[in-house]
Amino acid sequence: MAYNTAYDLDGLVVATKAATVYTAQENSLFLGGGLIPMVNLPAGSISAQIPVMGSVTATKLTSASHDATDFDALGITDTKVTITSNIYAARDVMRDLGAIDPNELGRVLGQSVAKAFDSDVIAAMNSLTASTGDSDPVNVDAIFNAVAQIRGAGG
Repeated sequence: MAYNTAYDLDGLVVATKAATVYTAQENSLFLGGGLIPMVNLPAGSISAQIPVMGSVTATKLTSASHDATDFDALGITDTKVTITSNIYAARDVMRDLGAIDPNELGRVLGQSVAKAFDSDVIAAMNSLTASTGDSDPVNVDAIFNAVAQIRGAGG
């Protein structure tokens, strides 16, 4: 398929951008939102307000008294944390539009975005320490092994 940029630049850009976003999310360990939740920012914004929910203690009900009058509402509190985002992008200048498939171009660009994002997330995760009070590092391998064990046990 050929594009004449004088008449159909939008047709080329939309297809390339869609393929780039799709490929980045499909090829990234983290962009899909399975391990780290994905938060979409409003258009033109560089920060997001993320709600942080407080903790509560669940109540165990006996089988003889299971209606909603047996316990009080928990009243979960929340706070907001503002996170400034970074943009991961890839760009190419096309010279010959007669042989360019926008989906293939998007695939290449998306793979580079996924690689850059995953490298930064892995570096950040490898710098964490365990929350158990010891100084053992929490590395990406340990996190993926824990996720595999939880999913393997049906969790």
